[in-house]
Amino acid sequence: MEYDFLDNLMDADMNLLEWRNSQPYDGVLGQLEDWVPKAIKTEFTHIRNKLLDAMNYKELVKVKKIRQWIDECYKKQKIQGDEIYRPSIPPKFLRDISYLALIQNANSLDETEGLRMLAKYEATIGATYSNEQSKRAKVPRKLTETFKRNIRNKYIKAQNEDGVYGVVKALAGTYDVSERQIHNIVKDLIKK
Repeated sequence: MEYDFLDNLMDADMNLLEWRNSQPYDGVLGQLEDWVPKAIKTEFTHIRNKLLDAMNYKELVKVKKIRQWIDECYKKQKIQGDEIYRPSIPPKFLRDISYLALIQNANSLDETEGLRMLAKYEATIGATYSNEQSKRAKVPRKLTETFKRNIRNKYIKAQNEDGVYGVVKALAGTYDVSERQIHNIVKDLIKK
């Protein structure tokens, strides 16, 4: 009996997803053009479904609301001068709505221009991520006293077994710090 309910629920979910994909593309429902890369199609579908599933309205009301928010993103881009932009898009949805607006804009262009727009966006995201990683890598990671004691114990055990090099390398990888930091931690703890 319980399995029948779960089967019916899963069938309803599958029917809903099929319905979302079978509609003509409008920025929310439907499928993207064939020339759009598969990874972007997958991301579009994921974001669309996440947004639609996050709201507690009837399906068509949710679709209409997301379309309004996408239109609002277009208006935001056209604001000039001293005009003030007051978004009605909830902050937790803003990034996803902006992505759907970008996809809709790229999808409306011809293949060459659309791919160029998507490539610029992906390159910008990649560069931003790379810059954030570089900044994080420059800041040494702070380890708790528990982690430091754990490192020291493993280091001492490795010394007794004549296998310090491999353990230091493994500890550096595990705790996301340099090998030099592992040696310094052990020296500091041994002095205490």
